[in-house]
Amino acid sequence: MVHRDGAGQQDGAGLEQAQFAQLVHPVLRGEQLGEGAFGLATCYDVRFPELFRALADTAPVILLGASWGAGPGKADQWDLLTRARALDATSWVLACGQADPDADHGSAPTGIGRSAVIDPLGTVRRQLDGAPGTILSDVDIPLVDEARAMLPVLANRRL
Repeated sequence: MVHRDGAGQQDGAGLEQAQFAQLVHPVLRGEQLGEGAFGLATCYDVRFPELFRALADTAPVILLGASWGAGPGKADQWDLLTRARALDATSWVLACGQADPDADHGSAPTGIGRSAVIDPLGTVRRQLDGAPGTILSDVDIPLVDEARAMLPVLANRRL
């Protein structure tokens, strides 16, 4: 898990971004939930492929909770980065984006929505638009092993 202090850093649209502050747990690990393990990440984490590769070592599914700020090009960035992280980790990415509140909240950050279920080969299986909604989707865990055999990026990584 990573702690953010949120002070000072801005994204390309001039919105405050969470600032990398410190590691709370020096070893990344999956969280057990029933029979499976889930890696956990937050919105700014999606910009760091090495974090997703580390989470993939212990979990076939990565839960990404985000309030991705609105602005020019932000939806394209979100779509590209979430798909890239699924490919980097050859893991399922369940990207949960805060819905667009469709109201002015002054300087408070708002989300763009676009929650998605992305498979280990980067294919978007389900995606919402900016409005609030729910995704129900099967997650085929054996596909992780198939993807990793077909695309051995974790076994061949250099860092």
